[in-house]
Amino acid sequence: MPGGDYSAKVGSQTLPVKLAADHYYTLVNSGSGQPQLIEEPPFKNKQKSLVRVQNLSDKALTLKTADGKTDVVKSVAAKGRGEREINPVKVSLALYDGDKKVGDVKPVALERGEAAVLYVTGSGSSLSPVWVKRPVSTR
Repeated sequence: MPGGDYSAKVGSQTLPVKLAADHYYTLVNSGSGQPQLIEEPPFKNKQKSLVRVQNLSDKALTLKTADGKTDVVKSVAAKGRGEREINPVKVSLALYDGDKKVGDVKPVALERGEAAVLYVTGSGSSLSPVWVKRPVSTR
């Protein structure tokens, strides 16, 4: 899309958005009722997979293997983003607040050149993690 001012509609909400050319965005409908436009840095490594955490919650979270032994994406601040390039794999993961497991996330199969973004919305003990996968850029 060419850069410019647009209107995005999510459910009954309409949100004015300003988009830049050659940038990537995701529109997230969180529990607050107000959709959020999130800019996504491009991922172009065709040899690895990317795991990104968009933490839209009110607490710092770490994405670990389900058993808690290995950090996949280290502590991501509230309202922050963290990421890590990894080898392609199918893995079961969980979200942790420090050493406390706050919830499992759906297993995800990661392919070469693919980005998998975990959007975490909600607050307190009511977190809602959702995976969004995008293929690698063809440029």
